[in-house]
Amino acid sequence: MPAEFLLRQMALREAIDEADTAQAVDRVDQELASERHATLAQIEHQVDVAQDWPGAAQSVRALMFLDRLAADVERRRATLA
Repeated sequence: MPAEFLLRQMALREAIDEADTAQAVDRVDQELASERHATLAQIEHQVDVAQDWPGAAQSVRALMFLDRLAADVERRRATLA
């Protein structure tokens, strides 16, 4: 994975850990939803238009990271409830 992507994931994970209100968790969740949407659009382009299979595979791995972070958001939300 590119270093920029990994740094972004670390920042999001830190934001999840530091979220101490439902609103803070919602903000992180919205960021993740936006990134997930953009990644899905990128995969669609890589597969349907560019036929960039290695790029699509890397984007799917990125999506898997985002899905794990989304699960962390839900766990954090549950601890605040």
